[in-house]
Amino acid sequence: DYWLTQAIRLADAQCERQELSGRFRWAGHEDDRFSSLVHNALADCALIDLAGELKSCEQPGRVNRYLNVARKNLDGYIIKHLYRPELEGFTMNPVDHYANRDRFIVNMNSVAIEAMTKLDLQTESNEYAALVHTVSQKMFSLQSKEGAGKGSLPYSHAESGLHISLYSALALRSLPTLKEYCDSTSLTDMANGALSFLDRMEDEKTGLWFHKIENEQPTHYPIFVAGAGMICNGILDASRISGTEIDELSLASKLLSYQYPGGGIRNFIGYNHPDNGRWEGDGKECWEDVYPSPNWNAQAFHFLSRVLPPPERPEQSGGVLIYNNSRRFVYFENSRISCVAGTWPPRRWT
Repeated sequence: DYWLTQAIRLADAQCERQELSGRFRWAGHEDDRFSSLVHNALADCALIDLAGELKSCEQPGRVNRYLNVARKNLDGYIIKHLYRPELEGFTMNPVDHYANRDRFIVNMNSVAIEAMTKLDLQTESNEYAALVHTVSQKMFSLQSKEGAGKGSLPYSHAESGLHISLYSALALRSLPTLKEYCDSTSLTDMANGALSFLDRMEDEKTGLWFHKIENEQPTHYPIFVAGAGMICNGILDASRISGTEIDELSLASKLLSYQYPGGGIRNFIGYNHPDNGRWEGDGKECWEDVYPSPNWNAQAFHFLSRVLPPPERPEQSGGVLIYNNSRRFVYFENSRISCVAGTWPPRRWT
C-alpha cells in the first residue's frame, strides 16, 4: 500500500530524530532551539496511531519500536521536563520565552492528553490515568462560559480572553480518546460549546473561519486556509462526541476550493493586513498567503483522509505550474519543489 509505505518511512525517520533525553529534534514551536509540548505530543500520537495500524500487518518489530519511542518521549521529556504541578498540566517549553512565565496552553495540553490516553489504550494499561484526570479536569474548567468566546477553549489559563479559532479546534483533539478512556458528561458539554463557538466564527465570504476574538473584540485576519483542516478535524471530533450531524463533504469542499492543480492548498487569506500586526499592510495578496507550506497542508491532508476515500498513488508530473497574479511575487512549483520569490517592493540590502 503506497500510503502505508509512506507513513512507515516518515515514522522511521521520526524515531531517528529522538534524542537521549526522549525529546525530538526539530520540534520547536516557531523556534527549533526548543522542543515544544505540542510538536512532541503530535509526533507521539502519529507513532501510536501507526503502531495500531501495523498490528494487523505482522510487523511486531515496528509496532514495539513506535510505542517505545512514544513512551520514552512522554516519560523522559514531556512528563519529566514539562509537567508543572502548580499548573495541573504541562508548560509549552522548559522555559516559555513567549510569555516569560509557565502557561497551561489548552490546545497543547489536549494533544498531550491524547498521546497519554492513546498509549494506555494501545497497551491496555492505565499508567497515565491519574495524570490524564488532572490535566483534563483543568482543561474542562477553562472553557469559556460567557461573552463572545462562550464555548471556546481559550489559548491559555493566563489569556482567558484570547480565543483563536484554530487553537480552540485543536483543543478538541483529545475528546474521542478521552471518551473511550473515561467517558464523562463533561465531554459532551465541551463538544457542544465548542461547536457553537466555531459556528459563530465562520466567515460568510470565504466559507472558512476568522482568526480570533480577543477581549471580546473580533479580529478577522489572517484566515487560515490549509490550516483550517485543523478546524475541520475539531468539528468532526466534537460532532461525534455530541451526536451532532455535520456535512463532512461540505467541510472538505471548503479546503478543496483553494487547492492548486499540483495538489497544494494555500496557507492564508489576509496575511498582509493590520489585523496581523502589519500596520502598513493593505490586505492585498502576499507570498505568505499563496505559499502551500507542508506543515499547514498536513492539517488539510489529515482531515481529507478522514472523510474522503484514499486516492490512487499520485502521478509524477514534470510540468511547471506558474502562479503569478501580482507584481509583488512569483510562485511556481513542479513535482519536486515549490518556490516563491518576492519582486516588489524592491529592497536595499545593507
